[in-house]
Amino acid sequence: MTSRPHGSLSAARIFLVLSVLVAALMAIPAAASAGTIVADNGFRPDPDGFSFPNYGNEGQKGLDAAEFERLYGPGVCISGKGRCVLTPLARAVMKSYNEGSADGHCFGFATLAELIYKGYLPRFGYSGVSAFGAGATNPFQLGIEGNDVLQRSITRAFDFQNLESINENTIVATPTQILNFLLHGGLDPKSKEIWTFEIFQYGFQAGHAITPYAVEKVGPGEYEVLAYDNNWPANDERRLRINTNTDTWSYYAMVSPGYPQAMYEGNAKSETLRLAPVTPGLGVQPCPFCVGRRGGGSKYNQVRLDGTSNEHALLVIEDPKGRKTGFVGGKFVNQIPGARVLPRSSTGVQLKGGTLWKDSPTPVVEVPKNVEFDVRIDGRHLGVRDRETLSLVGPTYDATVENLIMAPHQEARVGLSPKGNAITYLPSAKTVSPAITLGAESKNAAYSVTVAALDAPKGSSLTFVKEPKQQLMWFGDTTKQKRTYQVTIKRFTSKASRTFARQVTISGNQQAFLYYGPLGKRNGHAKIVVYTPGHRDHPVKEMPIELVG
Repeated sequence: MTSRPHGSLSAARIFLVLSVLVAALMAIPAAASAGTIVADNGFRPDPDGFSFPNYGNEGQKGLDAAEFERLYGPGVCISGKGRCVLTPLARAVMKSYNEGSADGHCFGFATLAELIYKGYLPRFGYSGVSAFGAGATNPFQLGIEGNDVLQRSITRAFDFQNLESINENTIVATPTQILNFLLHGGLDPKSKEIWTFEIFQYGFQAGHAITPYAVEKVGPGEYEVLAYDNNWPANDERRLRINTNTDTWSYYAMVSPGYPQAMYEGNAKSETLRLAPVTPGLGVQPCPFCVGRRGGGSKYNQVRLDGTSNEHALLVIEDPKGRKTGFVGGKFVNQIPGARVLPRSSTGVQLKGGTLWKDSPTPVVEVPKNVEFDVRIDGRHLGVRDRETLSLVGPTYDATVENLIMAPHQEARVGLSPKGNAITYLPSAKTVSPAITLGAESKNAAYSVTVAALDAPKGSSLTFVKEPKQQLMWFGDTTKQKRTYQVTIKRFTSKASRTFARQVTISGNQQAFLYYGPLGKRNGHAKIVVYTPGHRDHPVKEMPIELVG
């Protein structure tokens, strides 16, 4: 039994896991017989689960600044009085978290239901279930429509899977080892911990999260784990099968097994069945992307790829020596030294009569922060058109590549130089107006700066460089044609948010500098400066950026 490859078990967890391994050497109790419940923590889909099914991006509320501060503490806010104004890094991370739940909130459903059942809701920030619905005494009595507090709480619980405290204590083991863990304490009603199944198809595809609550022995070496599947509310017949004779597991994610995507399974080597704890995620978490004393001192740049359809492009990251992490030849590999991979659970695409899993979010990849790397967004396998968003977030750097239109046989590339604060972007042939958003901040304001290349010529490579100390950004491209950029700056302070924008046209080898720092001053005006390198006789153009609206 091992932890996730990117983490290590705490001392207490190591002791617990070792205890389970010792117990696993013992025979299953002889008293157990076919159809006999051999472990049960008391949880039931009704009333302990939710009465409504898992949902994706269907208008429900995601994380906001207040919920994000609950998760990571005041380090996510810029200095100043009043409401929390997220730092650019925190804003970028929160946005990527919210986009990551577009395919479903299964991990959030499972986690929130479990912590309510164990009485941990006060540690989550609410006195009781009635905070989500007046008069409610259990989750099954709650409604989701128009319930902003519950919607945001489900999203925050969903994002427990992004927390280091959860990941380093998640148990990755063989099916037999996981079964023995559940039999020998994992489902003990008196245990202070409660667990979530993370299940994947081979290659960490179609990740889903369900809640195990009992184990039934159905034959020699054959067991069924009863589970609350949030795609099937109130259904107490959902069962994950474990065969200790073959050390395999299987789960039909549909009533009808006619859909090939409905079958989840694994063996002793697949690592596709995992147990994630709940309690490490309670309370304020160390913030890996915060700066200074409030930060966790992250040593990684995190790469996330999120799409809008139920088919997604694939992610491949390559370091200067040609080592790759991502999907290569139909398999997920991790060759970059020190890189960490976090598979994601969020599946929940609804069809008539059931739920169909067509695809799943790409695993999150964390690359050591000083490593330069190239990212390839691979859409060659796609059967449909998809809009993708690539997020690059590190301890002092963030960038979002937006409006990435991926279609069958299309690719896009992004290069990151952390030391030079530089992003190079070669969009796909279908991306008409590629855009990059970078974060910036001053003492009392946070900025989201988006630069979009309007009608960019195909094959043009765009470069963006941020100079935080000078509070400026440089942008340009490889084409010599005349081209137009749309520059939009959103400024956030504790009192209000305002948007500034303008278009700028450059030609030949001209370059543009954006000075955004003055916006941090009262009545300050940002400006764009365009100049021609190597031509002192060409005048420098200065253009103010005007307030929109």
